[in-house]
Amino acid sequence: MKRKVIATVSLAIVLIAAWFVYDAVFGLNSFTTPCTIAIAPGMHTSEIVDSLVKAGALRSRAKFFVALRLLGKESDLHPGTYEIPPNASNRDIILELSRVSAGHHTEVTFQEGITSMAIAHIAATHL
Repeated sequence: MKRKVIATVSLAIVLIAAWFVYDAVFGLNSFTTPCTIAIAPGMHTSEIVDSLVKAGALRSRAKFFVALRLLGKESDLHPGTYEIPPNASNRDIILELSRVSAGHHTEVTFQEGITSMAIAHIAATHL
């Protein structure tokens, strides 16, 4: 009888943990309109998550961190501007933010012979 209780409790714990992991990675977030998030170069993961929370893109900050850890993408989030579709799962958001080509990029061409100081000035004022 005691073994049966221990087995039942153990199974319940495993099922609850499995549900939590599944929900953390694949559970849909509850926002209904697309939101735009900008990741600046050098932002830490916690700052990126704070931006996602502030934009209303995440249902749970803790579950997003769990999903990041499980997917092995904690340090793979790239700078850029991203549009997150409505009801995206944490997995969808993480894969979007970790794709190098996913962000909006600006291509710039400079005149031949321009100095690096002039390039820096133009970049600072126009980009």
